[in-house]
Amino acid sequence: SKENTELYPIFIHNTIVGSYENLLNILIDKYEGNFPTWIAPQQAVIITDGEEFDDYALKVKNKLEKYLRIQVDNSQNSKQNKVENNTNLKIPYIITIGKDELNGETITVNNDKKYKIEEFEKEVINWQTK
Repeated sequence: SKENTELYPIFIHNTIVGSYENLLNILIDKYEGNFPTWIAPQQAVIITDGEEFDDYALKVKNKLEKYLRIQVDNSQNSKQNKVENNTNLKIPYIITIGKDELNGETITVNNDKKYKIEEFEKEVINWQTK
């Protein structure tokens, strides 16, 4: 000010849209795009090793879409490229399906753990009810 005194800025904000946008900005900053599963725009993706596994991938998707926002990656990229691309998109659950999974009627989640579809379904339900 002209009198060399400190002035304190005041910000008055009163709008529903602005509040929503501010909340999203805070969440994006806090999580750096690595949203927790409950708020992630896409919670899971199914990646197959080839076209011969697409029917099984759709079966898995149909079972899990009751609980997760899930898609099947049908792109013509290699399995490794699909995993890398979806990892860069920061999707919480990357489900891979290949010959072993088809034969054993299992899925592999985040290249880490094999599940029967029903087991993973139960885990997702338990996570949602906590």
